[in-house]
Amino acid sequence: MRADGRRQRITYSFGSGNEDNTFEINSNNGLVRVRDPRLLDFETAPRLRLVVVAQADGALAPLYGYATVWVELQDVNDNAPRFTQERYYASVWEGNNKGTFVMQVSATDADEGSNSHVLYHIVDGNHDNAFVIEPPFSGLVKTNIVLDREIRDSYRLTVIATDEGRPQLTGTATLSVTIVDVNDNQPTFPPHSVISVSEGRKIYLFNFYC
Repeated sequence: MRADGRRQRITYSFGSGNEDNTFEINSNNGLVRVRDPRLLDFETAPRLRLVVVAQADGALAPLYGYATVWVELQDVNDNAPRFTQERYYASVWEGNNKGTFVMQVSATDADEGSNSHVLYHIVDGNHDNAFVIEPPFSGLVKTNIVLDREIRDSYRLTVIATDEGRPQLTGTATLSVTIVDVNDNQPTFPPHSVISVSEGRKIYLFNFYC
């Protein structure tokens, strides 16, 4: 209705902000809807600005009114955590105390809020519970036992990064750990045995094992 009380037919359209046709508007009542939700991406554009044009048919010339519509998107958990590397490699000396630093793994999540909070876990290859990530949000891998290369000389760990969104999404990486040998074994004589030697002959029979 015009200011002078006269009723006129009003049609609605977009003036700007909908160049990719993400939205549609009912030309008769101005109802705005999402036409293609696949074009909405919080990480790319969390806030969209639309200009709506109202056109009233006048006796002499059409009259126009303009309004700005702000569309604020809500983030959904549609991005899984991604590690900075698919494979990590580390070496650690055998015999070090429990809690020795091995390395730090890292993953990022493109979502926002709790959807981007990442926790790390070792889910496979952790024989004897030899390693731990502590605290879970840090990505810090530490020894959980005193490692012995003579028992196991390497580990291949599967590490996951899980976000706190709903549903939870997960990224995966592998960590190969080589146990470095230290000189912790003394030379030993072979087991005692009786050796017969003929007189008059020089024979040297000592072997040492290390």
